[in-house]
Amino acid sequence: MKKTTEIELKFAVEKPALLEEFLEGLEQIGEKRVADEYFDTSEGKFFKKAVFIRIRNKKQLDFKYNFEDFENLHEECEEHSFEIPLKKISLPALSRLCRILDLKPPENPSWDSLKRVNRLKVFVKINRQRKIYEDRDFKYAHDKVKKLGDFLEAEKMINGKKSLATVKEKMRKRLAGLGLKPVNVGYVELYLRKHDFNLYRQGRYILSEDKK
Repeated sequence: MKKTTEIELKFAVEKPALLEEFLEGLEQIGEKRVADEYFDTSEGKFFKKAVFIRIRNKKQLDFKYNFEDFENLHEECEEHSFEIPLKKISLPALSRLCRILDLKPPENPSWDSLKRVNRLKVFVKINRQRKIYEDRDFKYAHDKVKKLGDFLEAEKMINGKKSLATVKEKMRKRLAGLGLKPVNVGYVELYLRKHDFNLYRQGRYILSEDKK
Protein backbone atom coordinates (compact mmCIF):
# COMPACT_ATOMS: atom_id res chain seq x y z
CA MET A 1 0.00 0.00 0.00
CA LYS A 2 1.13 3.53 -0.77
CA LYS A 3 -0.10 6.51 1.29
CA THR A 4 0.54 10.11 0.30
CA THR A 5 -1.17 13.49 0.21
CA GLU A 6 -2.05 14.54 -3.30
CA ILE A 7 -2.38 18.22 -4.17
CA GLU A 8 -4.30 18.70 -7.38
CA LEU A 9 -5.63 21.86 -8.98
CA LYS A 10 -7.96 21.36 -11.92
CA PHE A 11 -8.75 23.88 -14.65
CA ALA A 12 -11.03 23.93 -17.67
CA VAL A 13 -9.08 24.96 -20.76
CA GLU A 14 -10.66 28.08 -22.31
CA LYS A 15 -7.75 29.26 -24.48
CA PRO A 16 -6.08 26.16 -25.95
CA ALA A 17 -3.41 28.12 -27.87
CA LEU A 18 -2.04 29.73 -24.70
CA LEU A 19 -1.90 26.38 -22.92
CA GLU A 20 -0.18 24.68 -25.85
CA GLU A 21 2.50 27.38 -25.88
CA PHE A 22 3.10 26.86 -22.16
CA LEU A 23 3.29 23.08 -22.49
CA GLU A 24 5.71 23.28 -25.41
CA GLY A 25 8.26 24.77 -23.01
CA LEU A 26 8.01 21.75 -20.68
CA GLU A 27 9.30 18.22 -20.89
CA GLN A 28 6.65 15.73 -21.95
CA ILE A 29 7.17 12.59 -19.89
CA GLY A 30 4.27 10.48 -20.99
CA GLU A 31 1.06 9.96 -22.87
CA LYS A 32 -1.57 7.38 -22.08
CA ARG A 33 -5.19 6.48 -22.12
CA VAL A 34 -6.68 6.44 -18.63
CA ALA A 35 -9.78 4.37 -17.96
CA ASP A 36 -11.20 4.95 -14.48
CA GLU A 37 -14.14 3.09 -13.00
CA TYR A 38 -15.54 4.51 -9.78
CA PHE A 39 -17.51 2.18 -7.53
CA ASP A 40 -20.23 2.94 -5.00
CA THR A 41 -23.53 1.66 -3.67
CA SER A 42 -26.75 2.22 -5.61
CA GLU A 43 -27.55 5.26 -3.47
CA GLY A 44 -24.06 6.78 -3.74
CA LYS A 45 -23.24 6.28 -0.05
CA PHE A 46 -19.53 6.95 -0.40
CA PHE A 47 -19.80 9.74 -2.95
CA LYS A 48 -21.97 11.69 -0.51
CA LYS A 49 -19.14 11.47 2.04
CA ALA A 50 -16.48 12.37 -0.56
CA VAL A 51 -14.93 8.91 -0.47
CA PHE A 52 -13.87 7.78 -3.94
CA ILE A 53 -13.20 4.11 -4.70
CA ARG A 54 -11.57 3.69 -8.07
CA ILE A 55 -10.12 1.03 -10.34
CA ARG A 56 -7.61 2.53 -12.77
CA ASN A 57 -6.86 0.73 -16.02
CA LYS A 58 -7.94 -2.53 -14.35
CA LYS A 59 -4.55 -2.62 -12.57
CA GLN A 60 -4.83 -0.44 -9.48
CA LEU A 61 -7.35 0.03 -6.67
CA ASP A 62 -7.36 3.56 -5.25
CA PHE A 63 -9.12 5.09 -2.26
CA LYS A 64 -9.23 8.90 -2.14
CA TYR A 65 -10.73 10.95 0.68
CA ASN A 66 -10.23 13.97 2.90
CA PHE A 67 -12.10 14.11 6.20
CA GLU A 68 -10.35 17.33 7.28
CA ASP A 69 -11.29 19.50 4.30
CA PHE A 70 -14.11 21.68 5.58
CA GLU A 71 -13.73 24.29 2.83
CA ASN A 72 -15.27 21.89 0.32
CA LEU A 73 -12.45 22.35 -2.18
CA HIS A 74 -11.52 19.26 -4.15
CA GLU A 75 -7.83 20.15 -4.16
CA GLU A 76 -6.16 17.76 -1.73
CA CYS A 77 -6.79 14.27 -0.43
CA GLU A 78 -5.36 11.21 1.24
CA GLU A 79 -4.67 8.51 -1.31
CA HIS A 80 -4.12 4.80 -0.74
CA SER A 81 -3.32 2.47 -3.62
CA PHE A 82 -3.22 -1.32 -3.99
CA GLU A 83 -2.18 -3.42 -6.96
CA ILE A 84 -4.82 -5.53 -8.68
CA PRO A 85 -5.09 -8.46 -8.16
CA LEU A 86 -4.93 -7.88 -4.42
CA LYS A 87 -2.26 -9.75 -2.52
CA LYS A 88 -2.58 -11.50 0.83
CA ILE A 89 0.12 -9.27 2.28
CA SER A 90 -2.09 -6.23 1.58
CA LEU A 91 -5.09 -7.52 3.52
CA PRO A 92 -4.18 -6.09 6.99
CA ALA A 93 -3.63 -2.58 5.60
CA LEU A 94 -6.75 -2.83 3.44
CA SER A 95 -8.82 -3.97 6.41
CA ARG A 96 -7.62 -1.05 8.55
CA LEU A 97 -8.51 1.37 5.75
CA CYS A 98 -11.95 -0.19 5.37
CA ARG A 99 -12.69 0.45 9.04
CA ILE A 100 -11.71 4.12 8.62
CA LEU A 101 -13.95 4.51 5.57
CA ASP A 102 -16.94 2.59 6.94
CA LEU A 103 -16.42 -0.27 4.52
CA LYS A 104 -16.70 -3.93 5.47
CA PRO A 105 -13.29 -5.63 5.15
CA PRO A 106 -13.17 -8.28 2.42
CA GLU A 107 -13.41 -11.90 3.44
CA ASN A 108 -10.26 -12.67 1.45
CA PRO A 109 -7.69 -10.60 -0.52
CA SER A 110 -9.93 -10.18 -3.52
CA TRP A 111 -11.52 -7.16 -5.18
CA ASP A 112 -14.60 -9.26 -5.93
CA SER A 113 -14.97 -10.00 -2.23
CA LEU A 114 -14.65 -6.32 -1.30
CA LYS A 115 -17.29 -5.40 -3.87
CA ARG A 116 -19.67 -8.10 -2.74
CA VAL A 117 -19.65 -7.42 1.01
CA ASN A 118 -20.08 -3.67 0.43
CA ARG A 119 -22.64 -3.87 -2.42
CA LEU A 120 -20.33 -1.89 -4.69
CA LYS A 121 -21.04 -1.53 -8.37
CA VAL A 122 -19.78 0.66 -11.19
CA PHE A 123 -20.89 4.20 -10.37
CA VAL A 124 -19.16 6.43 -12.93
CA LYS A 125 -16.78 5.74 -15.81
CA ILE A 126 -14.25 8.39 -16.84
CA ASN A 127 -12.19 7.86 -19.99
CA ARG A 128 -9.53 10.32 -21.06
CA GLN A 129 -6.48 10.74 -23.22
CA ARG A 130 -3.74 12.22 -21.05
CA LYS A 131 -0.45 13.92 -21.89
CA ILE A 132 1.88 14.41 -18.93
CA TYR A 133 4.47 17.16 -18.58
CA GLU A 134 6.72 18.33 -15.78
CA ASP A 135 8.93 21.20 -14.72
CA ARG A 136 11.19 21.48 -11.70
CA ASP A 137 8.25 21.71 -9.29
CA PHE A 138 5.10 20.10 -10.64
CA LYS A 139 3.53 17.62 -12.99
CA TYR A 140 0.88 18.77 -15.44
CA ALA A 141 -1.73 16.46 -16.93
CA HIS A 142 -3.50 17.71 -20.06
CA ASP A 143 -6.68 15.66 -20.31
CA LYS A 144 -9.14 15.33 -23.13
CA VAL A 145 -12.04 13.73 -21.28
CA LYS A 146 -14.70 11.88 -23.22
CA LYS A 147 -18.01 13.79 -23.12
CA LEU A 148 -16.65 16.36 -20.63
CA GLY A 149 -14.04 18.42 -22.46
CA ASP A 150 -10.48 19.72 -22.18
CA PHE A 151 -8.80 20.10 -18.78
CA LEU A 152 -5.44 20.70 -17.15
CA GLU A 153 -4.45 19.27 -13.77
CA ALA A 154 -1.43 20.56 -11.84
CA GLU A 155 -0.27 17.91 -9.41
CA LYS A 156 2.20 17.32 -6.61
CA MET A 157 2.50 14.45 -4.14
CA ILE A 158 3.83 15.33 -0.70
CA ASN A 159 4.32 13.74 2.70
CA GLY A 160 2.47 15.58 5.44
CA LYS A 161 0.28 18.67 5.09
CA LYS A 162 2.34 21.59 6.35
CA SER A 163 3.05 23.10 2.93
CA LEU A 164 -0.37 22.67 1.28
CA ALA A 165 -1.31 26.36 0.99
CA THR A 166 2.18 27.36 -0.18
CA VAL A 167 2.24 24.68 -2.89
CA LYS A 168 -1.22 25.59 -4.19
CA GLU A 169 -0.38 29.29 -4.37
CA LYS A 170 2.79 28.50 -6.29
CA MET A 171 0.79 26.38 -8.74
CA ARG A 172 -1.70 29.18 -9.36
CA LYS A 173 1.05 31.72 -10.01
CA ARG A 174 2.78 29.34 -12.43
CA LEU A 175 -0.38 29.00 -14.51
CA ALA A 176 -1.63 32.58 -14.33
CA GLY A 177 -2.51 34.20 -17.65
CA LEU A 178 -3.08 30.97 -19.58
CA GLY A 179 -6.85 31.32 -19.98
CA LEU A 180 -7.64 28.56 -17.49
CA LYS A 181 -10.84 28.45 -15.46
CA PRO A 182 -10.46 26.93 -11.96
CA VAL A 183 -12.68 23.90 -11.40
CA ASN A 184 -12.88 22.94 -7.72
CA VAL A 185 -14.58 19.61 -8.30
CA GLY A 186 -13.42 16.33 -9.80
CA TYR A 187 -14.40 14.48 -12.95
CA VAL A 188 -16.93 12.39 -11.03
CA GLU A 189 -18.78 15.51 -9.94
CA LEU A 190 -18.63 16.97 -13.45
CA TYR A 191 -20.06 13.75 -14.87
CA LEU A 192 -22.87 13.59 -12.32
CA ARG A 193 -23.63 17.28 -12.87
CA LYS A 194 -24.56 16.37 -16.45
CA HIS A 195 -26.20 13.01 -15.84
CA ASP A 196 -27.62 13.00 -12.28
CA PHE A 197 -27.85 16.56 -10.99
CA ASN A 198 -29.84 15.60 -7.90
CA LEU A 199 -27.14 13.21 -6.70
CA TYR A 200 -24.41 15.68 -7.65
CA ARG A 201 -26.03 18.25 -5.34
CA GLN A 202 -25.81 15.74 -2.46
CA GLY A 203 -22.04 15.49 -2.79
CA ARG A 204 -19.52 17.46 -0.78
CA TYR A 205 -17.89 19.18 -3.73
CA ILE A 206 -20.17 21.48 -5.76
CA LEU A 207 -19.35 24.24 -8.22
CA SER A 208 -19.94 27.71 -6.80
CA GLU A 209 -22.63 28.50 -9.39
CA ASP A 210 -24.66 25.48 -8.20
CA LYS A 211 -24.72 26.43 -4.52
CA LYS A 212 -27.52 28.97 -4.86
